[in-house]
Amino acid sequence: MRIIECTLERLREASEFAYARNKFEAYRCRPFSLTETLEQIEESYENCINREYHEVLLQYENDKLVGVTGVYWMVEDKYLSISRGIFAEGDYFNIADGFMDYLKSKFKGYKLYINTAKEHKKSLEFYNMNKFEMLEDAVLYDLYDFSDGRMIGEIEEINNGNRDSIFNYLETVITEDTYWNIERLSKNLSKFIVLGYFDSGIKGALYAQIYKDNSVEIFAILSETSNVKRSLLNALTYVCDKIKTNRLILYTEDKEEVEMAVEMGYQYYDSNVCYLKEM
Repeated sequence: MRIIECTLERLREASEFAYARNKFEAYRCRPFSLTETLEQIEESYENCINREYHEVLLQYENDKLVGVTGVYWMVEDKYLSISRGIFAEGDYFNIADGFMDYLKSKFKGYKLYINTAKEHKKSLEFYNMNKFEMLEDAVLYDLYDFSDGRMIGEIEEINNGNRDSIFNYLETVITEDTYWNIERLSKNLSKFIVLGYFDSGIKGALYAQIYKDNSVEIFAILSETSNVKRSLLNALTYVCDKIKTNRLILYTEDKEEVEMAVEMGYQYYDSNVCYLKEM
């Protein structure tokens, strides 16, 4: 077994390997969709090769390519993630073990986060068998029409006057293993939409990240009251329309939030199981 970093000279080989497997639900790797084209996969891997702190790893056995995965990391946070993989031919467990051994030797002390689709049963079995901690078992829905959004008087966008109340409220559910914890969130507010619901004190909060492609992903909708959650979702839709967002994504484990989202026109498009293990 030999693992090397993918170069532009090997890009086509890696992309064709991933594309041939990604077409099947049981082998698809997030965030690729089942309809991802070869060109889209190749572009994604090329971006990984060219970006700092990103790699595409190739695993060979007797000069035959048997595994491909993308990885990225953040040095100061000791954060490591597998993305766009693990694609494997043959013994999935053996190939995944090979990548894990490589990552352990290179990223000792890092926290490894992995996101995989529920349909990829081999990956679920591997991570469970190797005592990875399951953090989330979520679904993803998205929305493209923001015309029905509405901001009511009880809802405020985060500002200097209310930020402490909102952060204190969010802190009750954000764990130490959540990458976007309060400290990082407070230092990167320009990348987020943060809303609070106030009625004789704070009764709910929502935060969502704004991505470079102008899409927005909801990370948390927090309240003990369904009507407050619904109002926060409606207000976020209003804000997304105002800032000309092209797509709104809901990532959730909460069945009630799914029901609300479906009522508002969201459509299901993916699943995600998130695992964590310290290297």
